[in-house]
Amino acid sequence: MINETKPDIIVGTESWLRPDIKDTEIFPPNFAVYRRDRDTRGGGVFTAVSDYLLSSRQEQLETSCEMTWVKINIVGLKDLYVCSFYRPHVGDDASLDYLTQSLDKICNNKNCHIWLTGDFNFPGIDWANNNIMKPKCRYSDQHIQFMDVLADNGLTQMVTQPTHDDNTLDLFITNNPSIIHSVNTITGLADHAAVIVEGDLSTIRHHQKPRKIRLYKRADWDGFRKHIQNLDFGEQNPGQGDVEAKWQVFKHHIETGIDMFIPTKRAKKKDSPPWIDKRLICKRNKHFNIKSKTHCPSDINHYKALKREVQRRIRQNYWSYVEEIFTPTDSRDNESSVSKRFWSFIKHARNDKLGVPTLKSQRSEISINSEKAVLLTITSN
Repeated sequence: MINETKPDIIVGTESWLRPDIKDTEIFPPNFAVYRRDRDTRGGGVFTAVSDYLLSSRQEQLETSCEMTWVKINIVGLKDLYVCSFYRPHVGDDASLDYLTQSLDKICNNKNCHIWLTGDFNFPGIDWANNNIMKPKCRYSDQHIQFMDVLADNGLTQMVTQPTHDDNTLDLFITNNPSIIHSVNTITGLADHAAVIVEGDLSTIRHHQKPRKIRLYKRADWDGFRKHIQNLDFGEQNPGQGDVEAKWQVFKHHIETGIDMFIPTKRAKKKDSPPWIDKRLICKRNKHFNIKSKTHCPSDINHYKALKREVQRRIRQNYWSYVEEIFTPTDSRDNESSVSKRFWSFIKHARNDKLGVPTLKSQRSEISINSEKAVLLTITSN
């Protein structure tokens, strides 16, 4: 399975490993392995991370249940925290409490990705049908408590296919489902199906497309009026569809006149934050190229001074921009302009540009845009 899927991270439960069994006996040589073995027969969890990734064990996040936490550092991206968790049986309330304690520690850190995986043994939840409870569910109070824990910590469970008989016991839970591309299962390795997850930790950004803007102040309105006066509907056959045909002729004539007599321009993309001083940044980059070619001490010092000035100016402009949003000093600023600056700030401060994420209403997930709009409208009213 490893040879076929070529994973970067492997998470396993019920490893049945003992301290006298070495990692090299079980795992490939190019993985860093983090284990938590049982002292008795059965159980055990592990996380194996490819050695090209910088990883470390996070024992301060682990509690008395069977779990391991591993932190993965990737340059230029948020840290990834991966947890392997095993809940031995459906009525194990102690492991659920320990899991809650662990999540209370990690979920306070909003500037990271969290992947919570393993065998959770909650057969009473129908994850493929809006996360509802199955009929005659045993230990329903623990099932409800588990779903409440996920909701309270902003976590989403993404496995919908059965992993053991007709039940989905092996779960993949994350605080950022937008970076997960696919979640599938593979059978044949054991009595549980293996969950295969494909994701990309880098943020998916949808850049604004150039749009056409009409310049009405520069329009030739006299020519437009003459064009409209020359409108000829032609001879139309009476009967059904006559009004629709005339409307199409009128609409086409208007659109043609707009294209002929009202000039346009292309709007530029606005992807950079408004507090960024582009001219100073270009100047810094220019001197970076100069010092890289000359290696002259004076050029190097000049570049370092410009670099510090760019950092200082950006911080200063940032806080000035934020202060102007909440405490505008110009009395001419109306509510509309202040609101526009506020939402511009929010747009450039968010971590992804995928729109409104999946919403939850009474334990059901809403992913259709029109249904999201209805729910948000009802909530705001």
